[in-house]
Amino acid sequence: MVSCHSVVAVAMARVASDVKAADIKVLFVKPLVYWTRFFIIATAFSRPQIDAIGSRIKDLAEKKYGRIPSGDSKPNSWTLLDFGECPYMIISNSIVVEFDRKITVLVTLLIDKFHEIRDVVIHIFLPDQRAFYNLEEFYGNATPIELPFENQPPLQS
Repeated sequence: MVSCHSVVAVAMARVASDVKAADIKVLFVKPLVYWTRFFIIATAFSRPQIDAIGSRIKDLAEKKYGRIPSGDSKPNSWTLLDFGECPYMIISNSIVVEFDRKITVLVTLLIDKFHEIRDVVIHIFLPDQRAFYNLEEFYGNATPIELPFENQPPLQS
């Protein structure tokens, strides 16, 4: 089941799937870490594929949500895209003090719109690095989010 809070994470996972990432997992990690709500973990089979997955996810985030991630800018064996910073929170602190309730409500709506995307961290691995770091086991108490699309299984060795 997809909750309203996981819609952005699932949309990003779908983009990874469209670029043929395998064994995609979306994990709700908020009870375990303070800096994000969701991890997306995916396997790519080459550095160019990692770059393609990352580029497509960045395009979606920028076009649909107006967000640019921090993190790796070039493909590695483990690329991380972090949508954790939200400049709207900083803006809201100064506006709330200076203006009336109407502006406060507008800023609150802006924060709500961008809230979901800032809570996603994406990990794209080559198979050996994914097996080595094994984030699924490390965050074993995280809640997996069911994906509403076909997901390629992990590569069997």
